[in-house]
Amino acid sequence: MFGGGGYDAGASQFAGGGFMPTQADQGTSPAPKKTSSDQTLRALTIKQIIDGTQNPDESQWTIDGQELSNVTLVGKLTSVQEQSACVVYQLNDGTGSMEIKNWIDTDSDYDAAKKAELRLGVYVRVHGHLRVFDGQKSIVAFNMRPITDFNEVTYHALQSIFQHLHLTKGTRTGPMGGSNLAARPAGAMPQSNGMGGGPAGASYPAATVKTDGNRPPIQQDILAVFNTSNAQASDVGTSTDQVVGQLAGKHSERDVRQAVSFLADDGAIYSTIDDVHFKSCEY
Repeated sequence: MFGGGGYDAGASQFAGGGFMPTQADQGTSPAPKKTSSDQTLRALTIKQIIDGTQNPDESQWTIDGQELSNVTLVGKLTSVQEQSACVVYQLNDGTGSMEIKNWIDTDSDYDAAKKAELRLGVYVRVHGHLRVFDGQKSIVAFNMRPITDFNEVTYHALQSIFQHLHLTKGTRTGPMGGSNLAARPAGAMPQSNGMGGGPAGASYPAATVKTDGNRPPIQQDILAVFNTSNAQASDVGTSTDQVVGQLAGKHSERDVRQAVSFLADDGAIYSTIDDVHFKSCEY
């Protein structure tokens, strides 16, 4: 199931979570302007990334017929090597192993604290971009954090399978002629519990659709903040504290922070300089 020697007993807790993706034919060249669906976060296994293909112009990687922008992986750190400006990790998810590069500010207390959490043997979630160094694929991380709830490991495996099947086989028609799944753009994620730990229920309600009008009011309000001209013009994006401040009196701080976390996991926004500054994927 994992193909060849991709399985590593050092990360055996992931056994059964991988699968062999079907390579879909590449589509026509995309338009120059990226849409919000092009920017969607993809949950993947390392095996999928290894089997991914690069576009002829070498500008994008394609998996399941869709170009990659932001990706997220879950796995165990099997190697940690500190360098002058970055830390190089080896991540194993049971389907394969991949190098993760995390650039750090050596003078930052925040980066030092985060680095101390990412120890050998720890299970982590990685958000990043696929890059090629010396002909070898690796991930440049823009966010890494330890996993504290192992339900997230199972959820990530199911999420990867769901997205793969959605892209390669489409949605199944229900008994009333409609889709069993709420319509969503390519690579969109099923609704989580807001904390990145797992599905909120057995079904996927329409609130998970990325069309703003179908989102809960608090998510629409937060996206409106991220989509302002000032927010889009900023290189660092908008901080969670700024969003809390702008929505004070309308939504509680706790609800705003949980909704921001959900939108980040859902691929509607992405982190920039750290894990509390975000920009909208819509532009």
